Amino acid sequence: AGAAALTEIMPEGVIHMQRVNASAREMQIVLQYSRSSALENAEWAYLVFNFDPSAEYARWLTYLPAAMLDFLGLDYALEVTTGELPYIALGLPFDLSLVISGFLFPLALTVLVPSFVYAAVAVKASRERELMRMNGLSLGAYWGVTAAFNLGMQLAASAVFLISSLCFQLRFFTETSPLVYLALVLVWSLAGVAFSLVCSVPFSKPRLAVLVIYGLVLASVLTASNLNAFVWSNSRAPVWFLLWPPFALTRTIYLIANGVLQGDALVASALSPGHEFGLCCLLLTLEAALMSAAAPYLDTVIPQAFGVARPLLWPCMRDNRVDGGWSSGTEPYPDDDAREMGLDVAAEAERAAGGLTSAAGSPAVAVVNLNKLFGKPHAGRNLCLAIDEGECFGLLGPNGAGKSTTIGMLTGLLPASSGRAVMYGHDLASELAEIRSLLGVCP
Repeated sequence: AGAAALTEIMPEGVIHMQRVNASAREMQIVLQYSRSSALENAEWAYLVFNFDPSAEYARWLTYLPAAMLDFLGLDYALEVTTGELPYIALGLPFDLSLVISGFLFPLALTVLVPSFVYAAVAVKASRERELMRMNGLSLGAYWGVTAAFNLGMQLAASAVFLISSLCFQLRFFTETSPLVYLALVLVWSLAGVAFSLVCSVPFSKPRLAVLVIYGLVLASVLTASNLNAFVWSNSRAPVWFLLWPPFALTRTIYLIANGVLQGDALVASALSPGHEFGLCCLLLTLEAALMSAAAPYLDTVIPQAFGVARPLLWPCMRDNRVDGGWSSGTEPYPDDDAREMGLDVAAEAERAAGGLTSAAGSPAVAVVNLNKLFGKPHAGRNLCLAIDEGECFGLLGPNGAGKSTTIGMLTGLLPASSGRAVMYGHDLASELAEIRSLLGVCP
C-alpha cells in the first residue's frame, strides 16, 4: 500500500532493480526522474515530505525502496547518491551550415560589389573624375587606383569572413584544404572588382546603379544555387554557365560544401584545371583579366553625361588619340539669328583662324566657330577667339550666354557640336590628353 501510494505521486519516474542479493540483505535500485514541466509544476510533490523545492527529486524518490523494505519487515541501511544520467545529443542528421552555405556564402563574398559600383558612378555623376582629368589625371591612372583600392577592400572583407568562420569552426573551412578556399578568395577578389568596374560603366545615377546591381547579384546567386542543387548536383556544370562571374563563384562554393557533405573534402589537387573547382578558378581569373580591359574601353566609347566619348574603333585607328567625334571644320554653324559682324569681331575671327597652325607667333589658344547644341538650345554660337601666351583673358556675359559651356568644351568636360580649337599646337578634337596635360582648371 505504501509503495502504491508513492508510485501514484511520482509522475514521470522509472525504477530499475539493478541488483538484489537476499542472502547479503543488499539491493541496488536506480531511480530516474524527469525534469519536465509536469513534475516541476507538481507543487504537492514537495509538500508530501516537506522538502524545499530546490532539493533533488531523487531524495524523496528514495523513500520508495525504504517503504518496500519496511513492508517486508527487514532491517536496512539506506545510502543515497545522486548524479547526472548519460545522454546522447542527437542534433540534426546534417550540418546546416553546409546546406545554407551555397546561398549565404556567395552573398557574403559579393556584398561589396554594389558598393564599388555606387562609388564609381557617384564619382562620374559629381563630375569629380572629369575635373581630375581636366587637371592632368590620366584615365589609366584613375582605373588603376580605383581597382587597387577596391581590391584591398575586398581582400580585407574576405579575411574578416574567413577568420570569423574559422572561429566558429565551420566544417566548410575546417575540413577543406586552406589552399582551396584561399585560392577561391583571391580569384574572386580579382573577378569581383573587375565585375564591379564593368557594371559601373553604363550607369549615370548612383542610386539606380546600386539598386540594379543588388538585384542582379541576388538573382544570380539564387538562380545558381537552385541550378547547382537540382540540375547539376551530380554532374559538372557547363562552361557557358561559368562564364558569368557570380555563377562561377556560387558553383565553387557548392563544390566545397558538397565535398564536405559527401565525406570527400577538397584538397590542393582540386586546383588543377582538370577538376571542376580548378576550372572555375581558371575561368574567374580569365574573366577578371578580360573585364579589367573591357571596363576602361567601354567607358571611353559609351557616351557619358560628362566627358567626350571616343569612336568605337579608336584602338584600331592610326591616330588612337582621337577624343572628339564632332565635326572639326571651320565653317560657321548656320544661324538664322546671326547678325552682321562688327569690324572688331571679324578681325578677332580672322586672327583666330590664322592661329590654327603651329607657326611661330601663333596664339596659345585659337578657337574658330565653336558651337554647342543642347537639343534646340544653342550655347556658344560660332565662337571665335584667340588668346596669346601670358595674356589674362576673361569671359563676360549674362547667365546662359555660354561661359561655362565654353570652358567645358575647351577642357573636354563637354563635347563640342562643331567647330575647331587648338591649344599650343594641339587640336582639341584629336589631342585632348595632351591639352589636358597643359591645363590647370579650378572649377
